[in-house]
Amino acid sequence: MPGLRPQRQKLSPLPGGNLQDGSGAGAGNDATCGDLPPDRKRLAVRVEEADVEREAHAEGVDAGAAGDEQAGPSPLPIEVGKAEKPGTNADGDGNLSAEDGGDGQPQQAGRDPLSGHTGSKPGRSRSRPPRRSLYPLLMPSPAKVAVFGPHPMLSITVEALTSDGGDDIHLHAAGQGVWVARMAAELGAEPILCGFIGGETGTVLRPLLERMPVELRLVATAEASGCYLHDRRSGEREPVAQSAAMPPSRHEIDELFSSAVAAALDCGVLAVCGPYPGEALPLEIYGSLVADARENGTPVVVDLSPPRLNSALEGGPDLVKINDWELARYVEGPVDTAERTRAALQRMLDAGAGAAIVTRAGEPAMALRGDEAWELVPPRFERGSREGCGDSMMGALAACIAAGTEWDETLRTGAAAGAANFLRHGLGSGSRAVVEDLARRVELRRL
Repeated sequence: MPGLRPQRQKLSPLPGGNLQDGSGAGAGNDATCGDLPPDRKRLAVRVEEADVEREAHAEGVDAGAAGDEQAGPSPLPIEVGKAEKPGTNADGDGNLSAEDGGDGQPQQAGRDPLSGHTGSKPGRSRSRPPRRSLYPLLMPSPAKVAVFGPHPMLSITVEALTSDGGDDIHLHAAGQGVWVARMAAELGAEPILCGFIGGETGTVLRPLLERMPVELRLVATAEASGCYLHDRRSGEREPVAQSAAMPPSRHEIDELFSSAVAAALDCGVLAVCGPYPGEALPLEIYGSLVADARENGTPVVVDLSPPRLNSALEGGPDLVKINDWELARYVEGPVDTAERTRAALQRMLDAGAGAAIVTRAGEPAMALRGDEAWELVPPRFERGSREGCGDSMMGALAACIAAGTEWDETLRTGAAAGAANFLRHGLGSGSRAVVEDLARRVELRRL
């Protein structure tokens, strides 16, 4: 099985990134940042929950990676770690994820096993370490996933108790990193969540996080953690109020960064999620985090929007997951056709990514690795919840990478995790059994 980075002829780093518009309620990849396209007019809370809204799929969502019908060629047994984790989707604020692997062959001296290159890459001032195969010969067992999710949040949701009246109020841990970690745990991985926590909100949030099947490495902050309130009594998710965390101090940032790097060295993959608000952390932290993890042999998957994505690409992540409007911002141009989408993904590979996956609203998701491209076509569902599908996919991708899953099965699992989320009202949720069932019906179409 070839690694995630087949040989490429030339790397031409992409100059300058795009600025975050920061309007509206966040969607999808950089879920905590809340970057929505400029045409979004309705009032929305810029929180990670809403961030996956654009990544799910408008009408006839193929949940998690958009698509339509046929079954994949063979059943997908998800083998992540030693034992299956219990369900982690209390009201559905959870998320799944799975990712990819390499060829499991011993590395040749001086040769990058994923790209086939020898020596440093053109256009890079800093030498890059040899990239470890994503099918490591000696894998942590059970598979461990480090999640850089800087801003866990407190979610308060009000629902109708009965049709005759009364309110049902739910409190949950939320945020992109939380949802990614929860889905990875649902698929049997052992996530380590690295993030900030503080203030009165943090006092309520901490025990909710401790109930999750996740190891916590939280950095206490002087400022309070973020919180948001949603009203779902009408059947639709209506933002009522939100409070974002204030920027952390330099010492707090240093503590989180060092904690995340240390955790990554003990894991089969590092999943990098976005902050909320998007400007909360210095841009250079993302590229440094990716580079330091890879320097020590840990594969990295990122789910960020520009300009954080541009920084991360400088470190050379093994896999980038993004949605179509974020991809359009990255290339500063339209991605409204398959040809333009593939060209835009190629620019990310040229800038340093080993592989890339983009979700495309009502169209099948597209994946690019080297010169090979695929469409991911999960079962098509007409009604469901669009929010959280991207984070579910991200969690599934990370779990698969940590487990050394084959590339094709990784793609199917990621698409199935998004589809499982679409069938639920909660954000970033889904059960392992449903993901396994749906993965058998995901079709990969080679382009």
